Amino acid sequence: MSLFKRLLNCFLMTPLAVLVVACGSVGNPQLTAQSRPCLPALSDVHTPVQWQTIGPNLWLHLAFTDTFSNPLNQGHISNIVFALDPTPTGARGWLVGSGPDAATGRALACSLQRTLGATVTDVISARAHPESVLGAAGLPQVRHWALAPVLGAMKERCEHCLKRLELAVNSTTPLVEKVSLPNHLITDPQLGPFDVLSDEVQPQQAITLIYHRASKTWILPGLVWGLEVAPDLREAQATDMLRVLQRLALIHPARIVPEQGAVGDETLIAHNLSYWQRLLAELNSRWQRGESQPGNASGLLPTSAIGASPSTRLRDRLNAQRAWQQIENSGFENLPAK
Repeated sequence: MSLFKRLLNCFLMTPLAVLVVACGSVGNPQLTAQSRPCLPALSDVHTPVQWQTIGPNLWLHLAFTDTFSNPLNQGHISNIVFALDPTPTGARGWLVGSGPDAATGRALACSLQRTLGATVTDVISARAHPESVLGAAGLPQVRHWALAPVLGAMKERCEHCLKRLELAVNSTTPLVEKVSLPNHLITDPQLGPFDVLSDEVQPQQAITLIYHRASKTWILPGLVWGLEVAPDLREAQATDMLRVLQRLALIHPARIVPEQGAVGDETLIAHNLSYWQRLLAELNSRWQRGESQPGNASGLLPTSAIGASPSTRLRDRLNAQRAWQQIENSGFENLPAK
């Protein structure tokens, strides 16, 4: 059975958005464009644009693993992937994610032109997350793709999220003059080099999975985080995260690009899955006992919690609060009528 049919069988009955990506041949192990005038955003945080080859015609720009945006990382906390797709009419260059501001979008395009001779022609915004979508404003000539729920969420949230991000990074100038919304919807199972499956997990919300066939690499923004950081429930339902991870675990992904952190294997799926299982089990137990607060419920293992950074522990507490609210909402909705 083909991988695409396995995906259909595995995910079709689950509310899920799946974006499957395919590309071409292998490049150099690591290519770097040093900080120059055309790279203002990344040079501001003393980080040259580095592209690490992770598969055939597939490169990764590794983000900071800080839990939150701050003046030091300037919002560069979401991994960005570039895929080169040779076609009979000329190569197309696909960015998955575009960074936290317009200057980053321009910097990424500049570095790819100089190190690979590649042109960015298409950008995918996989989730309505300012740190990963605002950079599209610096790429006004490209095709900007998103699922309909992601576009809806960007329309609703991006202006507020932009202000929040500017405060977080202590920016003295606007990160973008105007938010660039996607101008192409992902609606067809066949989209150039892509096979696409999409479904909403709740109104104006979708989980997008990206699969690079040539290298068998999964790109999982907003679903999987690296071993060094806690997952983030800011834009999702905990039960949705758990269900999608359980389905994905059945495929045994060999290579994964997480939202943050280094490329890994199916261990990353197990790590994120166990986090949500621990957190939800503890919260559900407290709910069943009639408690009114999440207390010190945590998804972190006791051993990892000891060495976790203050920001990681803060995100863990925020996850517990958000998941508790979701459990409360679900529990009250399902109470028997009197």
